[in-house]
Amino acid sequence: LRMLNYKWPIIHRIVFDKGLVQILKSIYTSCRTVKWGINSVYEYINEDILDMVELGDTDAQYELGMYYMSGVGVGVDLEMAVFWLEKVAEKGFAKAQFQAGMCHHLDYDDVLEVGRCAYWFSKAAEQGHARAQYMYGSCYFVGDGVDQDYDKAEFWFRKAAAQGDADAKRMLELMYDTPKVKTEAVEV
Repeated sequence: LRMLNYKWPIIHRIVFDKGLVQILKSIYTSCRTVKWGINSVYEYINEDILDMVELGDTDAQYELGMYYMSGVGVGVDLEMAVFWLEKVAEKGFAKAQFQAGMCHHLDYDDVLEVGRCAYWFSKAAEQGHARAQYMYGSCYFVGDGVDQDYDKAEFWFRKAAAQGDADAKRMLELMYDTPKVKTEAVEV
């Protein structure tokens, strides 16, 4: 792990270039486990990413939003996550739109705008983001941010399932195995 300190700029660039936040979490956990000064690990990241964010780098803004969403290097803060993710999402980036939707979806303390998850899921779903299509279908299935509509839920589940989303496939099976859902979907 001591070699990490020397090679950290190289690892950092790979993490950001590939968007591999999971690797960063593993490094964080490993460093914390051996009581290596975690501040020395994140000093470089925070300075570098903040410089890039100030320059308007959308990848850096996205990564900063993800840091706030997951609590990597900073505390979990959904308001800050939404701020940075929506900044990128407004530029049309599907993965940022999806993650902004997830922030609103995960807002258990209701500090964010209610129902906004459906808006961002719709933006990413329309661009073909499979997981967003599943989540947008789920919004229609339960009426989260949109009126409950089983036909629209089925439409989005089918799109996600066609791209291999296992949860969407399970929801389609559930819809056809549940008489109430089946009849309401037919009646609409």
